[in-house]
Amino acid sequence: MYSLQRSARLWYEDLCRTLKDFKFLSLDADPCVYFKETTKETIVAYFNDLLLLTKTEESMANLKSSVLKTYEVVI
Repeated sequence: MYSLQRSARLWYEDLCRTLKDFKFLSLDADPCVYFKETTKETIVAYFNDLLLLTKTEESMANLKSSVLKTYEVVI
């Protein structure tokens, strides 16, 4: 049971490291919202779901590609 309780925290820690590697910063007001000022991209993390927000289709394709290279994604 302890490992199940800890798995959410481990997922969040891994996600934080990955998004930091992608040059995203988390908001002080909500640490589950990440943004990249240079490209105006935003990622919202909710449990094991991610909401990706970008200004262009090209930047969305690039961001999705980066996420897909790192994590197994079910759409």
